[in-house]
Amino acid sequence: ATFLGGGCTLVLLGTPNQAEVVGMLGFAPDAIVVDEEEDWERIPRRKKMALISQSTQPPWKFEKLAAFMVGRSHELKIVNTVCPVTIRRQQDTLDAAREVDLMVVVGGRSSANTKELTRLCGIAGTPAIQIESVRDLDDPAPFEGRRIVGVTGGTSTPIEDLRDVAERILELAGTEDAATRAHDLASAALASAATPAEAPRAHASAPGSPATQPRVARVKR
Repeated sequence: ATFLGGGCTLVLLGTPNQAEVVGMLGFAPDAIVVDEEEDWERIPRRKKMALISQSTQPPWKFEKLAAFMVGRSHELKIVNTVCPVTIRRQQDTLDAAREVDLMVVVGGRSSANTKELTRLCGIAGTPAIQIESVRDLDDPAPFEGRRIVGVTGGTSTPIEDLRDVAERILELAGTEDAATRAHDLASAALASAATPAEAPRAHASAPGSPATQPRVARVKR
């Protein structure tokens, strides 16, 4: 809101109608909201402009939009409002995806952060399934031939949802022993690995497997 003085045009990188974006528009109702690159041409050329972001937008997209806006303004103020936890989670997901056979990404289908996590799995060359909740897991077919499955979640995904997903994967496609102890294995692994500041990411693995990649669940079938 402080940018609005002095004829400054505010641009907000965010998903329209997302709760955080709606809240920010309450303070800056005249802000121009853009999301995907095809929206950016709507940004006018102005003498003074400012750029902020929904906290869960991908850092690379914020940086790319900032570079785009340099050519549209004589004076550009940039405030990086991307959440550091979002940045860390994306890096953790990318690292984990390189070490597993399949990733399961849990979060809202329209969530920018969730979609970015799925995209990062693709960059790592690892197939990914994006689901909203454990209720979406009812078919063992995607897990056939996958020895290690990674589980990660979007910014708003409760850690309990990750635990339920890890448990369901073990029940659906794990060994007989893992399926029998699915609840205990999932609960113990997430409880030991999750950190309060960075939930909902944790590490889950079968007994005897290496305890690496905290904050991203890895389920060994």
